[in-house]
Amino acid sequence: MPRPRAGFVRNVAVLAGGTALGQLLTIAASPVLTRLYDPADFGVLGVYAALLTTITTVASLRYELAIPVSDDEEAAASLLVLCLVAVIGTAALTWLLVQLAEGWLATWPNGPALGRYIWLLPLGVIGAGFYKAATYWAFRRSLFTQVARTRVQQRIGQLIAQVILGIMTKGPLGLIVGQIVGQSGGSISLFAIAWRLEAGRLRRVTVRSVRAAAVRYIRFPLFSSWAGALNTMSVQIPTIILAASFGAATAGLYTLGYQVLQVPMRFVGEAIGQVFFSSAAKARQTGRVAEITLEVFSRLVEIGIPAVLVVATVLPDLFSLAFGQEWKLAGLYSMWLAPWLTLVFIASPLSTLTSVLERQRNELFFQVALVATRLIGLAIGIASDDATIAIALYGFASAACWLWYMFWALRISGNSGWKGVVVMWREAIGAVPYVLPLLVIAHLVDDSLVVLWTAAVIGFALAVRTLSKWRETLIVR
Repeated sequence: MPRPRAGFVRNVAVLAGGTALGQLLTIAASPVLTRLYDPADFGVLGVYAALLTTITTVASLRYELAIPVSDDEEAAASLLVLCLVAVIGTAALTWLLVQLAEGWLATWPNGPALGRYIWLLPLGVIGAGFYKAATYWAFRRSLFTQVARTRVQQRIGQLIAQVILGIMTKGPLGLIVGQIVGQSGGSISLFAIAWRLEAGRLRRVTVRSVRAAAVRYIRFPLFSSWAGALNTMSVQIPTIILAASFGAATAGLYTLGYQVLQVPMRFVGEAIGQVFFSSAAKARQTGRVAEITLEVFSRLVEIGIPAVLVVATVLPDLFSLAFGQEWKLAGLYSMWLAPWLTLVFIASPLSTLTSVLERQRNELFFQVALVATRLIGLAIGIASDDATIAIALYGFASAACWLWYMFWALRISGNSGWKGVVVMWREAIGAVPYVLPLLVIAHLVDDSLVVLWTAAVIGFALAVRTLSKWRETLIVR
C-alpha cells in the first residue's frame, strides 16, 4: 500500500499540477497581453489587485484557516457559513468606503485613473472571498483534484476575458474584469460539492452554532487577520507607492515583473503549503510535526535555491525577448525581488504552523516588523528619487525578514535552525557546478537567445537532479 509521504507528494503534485497549468497559460498569454495593454494599464491593474488582495485576506476574518484544523465536523460547517457571512459584510463595507473614496482616487497625484473602475472592488471581494472559503473546506476533505480543476478554469476564464476585452476596448477595464473572473471562478463547483457532501450538517447550522464557532476560534480574527492583512499590505503596497511616487508606468513594470517571477515560485510553493497545512494538522495529533516540517523544508530548498540561481541570471534578457524591449526594466526590477520571493517560497508553506500550533500572536509581531522594514526601504528609495533603489531595498528588507522567519518556523516545529543552515548550504554548493557555466556565458555572450537556451538546458539538468534525489519518495509500493 502507498506510504504516507507518497500520498503527500501525490496531493502536492495534483494541486501544483492544476496551478502550474493555469500559470503556464498566464505565461503563454503574457506576450499577447503586453501588446494589448501598456505599462500604465498594468499599473491600474496592480493598484486594483493590491486593494482587492489586501481586503480579501481579511474578508472572512481568517476563519477559513480554522476550517481544516477544526476537530469537529459540525463546527467546520458552522465556520464555513460564518466565512460566507463575513465576506458579504466585508463587501458591503467595501462598497461604502468606495463611495467615500471615489472622488479622492480620481484625483490621486501621479496615480493611475482608478476612480473609473473602483466600483468593481466589492464584486471582486465577494468572488475571491467565497472561493477562498470554499477552497479551505475542500482542503479539509482532501479534495485536491477538484481544487486543481478550478484553478485551471480560473486562468482560462481570466485570460479569455482579458484578451477579448483588450481587443474590444482601450484601457485597463479588460485586465480588471479578467482579474475578477479569475479570482472568483470555481466557487460554484466547490460549493455544489460542499452541499452534496455536507447538506445535512449545513441545514443544522444555527446562529448559536455559528456564534460558538466564532468564539472557539477567536484567535484567528484577533491575531491571524491582522497578521494576514499586514503581510498582504506590505506585499501590495509597493505598487501603490510606486504609482504615487514615480507614475503608473513604473508601477506597471513592477507589477509585471513581480507577477511573472512569482509564477514558478508560487504554483509549487502554494500547493505544498496547502497540502502541508492539512497534513501538519493531523501530524500534531501523532507528534510528527518536526519530522514532516523538516522534510517539506528540505524539498522546498531543493527546488528554490537552484531555481533562483538560474532564473535571476537571465531575467532582463527573458523580459525583453518575451514582452518587448520596453519591458526589459521589469526584468531588472524582478532581479532585485528574486532572493525575497525564493525565501517566501521556502518559508511561506511553513507559516501554516502558526495556525496549526496556535502561535498567531508571534505571527502578528513578525508581520509588524516586516511592514516596518519594507516601508523604511521604500522611503529611502523615494528620498533618493530612484525607483530601482526603492525596489532593491524593498526586496533586501523582505529577504532579511523572511530568512529570520524561516528559521523561527523550523524552531517552533521542534527542529533546530542549524539543520536548516546545513540543508541550504548543501543545496547551494551542489548547484554551483550547474550555475557557474551559465554565469560565464551570460557575461561573455551578447545574445539573449543563446543565454536563454543555456538557462533552459541547465534548468532541465537541475530538475533531473532534483527528481533523482526524490525517486525514493515518488515510488509507491
